[in-house]
Amino acid sequence: MTVGRIFKGEFDEIYVRQKEGKEIEIGDLLVAEKKDEYSILQAFNLFYGSQIPEKVKTLMAGMKLEGYGKDLEFTDPEISNYITAKLKNLVTVNKESNKAVSPKKLPQFFSELRRIQEKDLEFLESEEKKKNQLRIGKIRSGSKTLEADVQLPGEETLRHHVLIPASTGKGKSNLVKVIAYELLDKDYCGFLVLDPHDEYYGKTSKGLSDHPKADKKLEMYSTNPPPGENTLVVHLSQLKPRNLTEVMDLSDAQNEALYAYHNKDKKKWLENLVKEDMKDIGEDEFKGEVQAKTISVLQRKIRAYLGIEENNGRLSCRSIFKTQAGESTIRNIVNSLENGKTVVIDTSNLENKVELLVGSMIAGRAFSKYRNYKGRGELSEKPVISIVLEEAPRVIGVNSSIRSGNTFEKIAREGRKFKIGLTAITQLPSVIPKEILANMNTKIILGTEMDTERKSLVESAPQDLSKDDKSIASLDIGEAVVTSTFTKFAVPTTIPLFENIVDEKQKEKTQKSYTGLEME
Repeated sequence: MTVGRIFKGEFDEIYVRQKEGKEIEIGDLLVAEKKDEYSILQAFNLFYGSQIPEKVKTLMAGMKLEGYGKDLEFTDPEISNYITAKLKNLVTVNKESNKAVSPKKLPQFFSELRRIQEKDLEFLESEEKKKNQLRIGKIRSGSKTLEADVQLPGEETLRHHVLIPASTGKGKSNLVKVIAYELLDKDYCGFLVLDPHDEYYGKTSKGLSDHPKADKKLEMYSTNPPPGENTLVVHLSQLKPRNLTEVMDLSDAQNEALYAYHNKDKKKWLENLVKEDMKDIGEDEFKGEVQAKTISVLQRKIRAYLGIEENNGRLSCRSIFKTQAGESTIRNIVNSLENGKTVVIDTSNLENKVELLVGSMIAGRAFSKYRNYKGRGELSEKPVISIVLEEAPRVIGVNSSIRSGNTFEKIAREGRKFKIGLTAITQLPSVIPKEILANMNTKIILGTEMDTERKSLVESAPQDLSKDDKSIASLDIGEAVVTSTFTKFAVPTTIPLFENIVDEKQKEKTQKSYTGLEME
């Protein structure tokens, strides 16, 4: 059914007159057909058009507004006045081969346009018939959702980093839940979720624990874990000097002191440092009073940061760091990720600084391990690891809470070489350095109202989004634009509600169980 006709334009801006009685929306996908191919176009702007001179229109509007000429009407209003849509050309599809290419020519002049149908998107299915696909949602045309899946090559997508930017309340957490739930069915990815709001596992509402494979593929660490899950406790010996230098504001002398203690006793170095009595420090070992003052200040900083108290040579810890337990916690988490599991770290009861320290320890251990695998030629056998960062600018922003060059920044810049990627969530993509933003090869853009944030996304997008400013600003809850080096064009998407996915999965499981009983 025709909804409009092309009447002028150029390569990146095609003008279409809307047919009377039809409606074109911002974001609508429309199709212009030729004999052996068709073009998919998207509306990015709408405005009024008219054959009536401007002065006449203004006069008639004024007369009607002030109560004059109530019977005054335009002659053939459906011909004289109309709506014009501006469209951009997304992709050209060959009908015979069902292959899509980036457009390099205009659709035929004066072409009729119709609404897109599911059959027009079959070329996506042919490309997606590869293993390890990651389903994000359904293709959206304007405000209408089509029965066509938006899927990405999961391993490559997660390896090359994912950015999820959105304003508050636009569905960031829902999207991450959808991705994590999908990955529980797969073996190609270990997924680490640092959860500062305790919203992913599903202690009090539907969550990842409701997945049929949760008992085998999902692990959770918390200071207050549900039955069957793990207590989040880390032995002090697992902390290395580099872990503290990344998250603490230390002087050069204090950094040197950390490594000096570590070199003396790698297992108990931190205990020794915190328990050190300044009176027992010898001049030959620590070079006298100046070094003693450095150690004293360093002790106070570490005790405050880690929640450690020292009484009569015995240490007590208020935080998750202990001297009697947790020696294998970090190792176990990394091993689970290496085995393709999803691990949720509930940090809701931790201070922000401790959450970042724990996340940095896990990320650093995983990065080091995978780098060694690459050196031994074993990396290809390992699943990709993706680390979810809520409020990502805390660690990869220009004013991050931890030092520049930290483990997360290192992963953002070179992690793809070692099959480790970030899934970064943020309201403020503009504060992430441009080179890191550009390294995030997939961006799932939800509603973003601030102009400065939209501009930073447009400038760093894998596809040309220069015409999509209004589309991004008008995205409703659960609506997204997926722009990726792994898609032919920026794909308008509807993200499903997580609770609905859980309900459908449970219904499917019940039906299979019922069918199995019938067969017996």
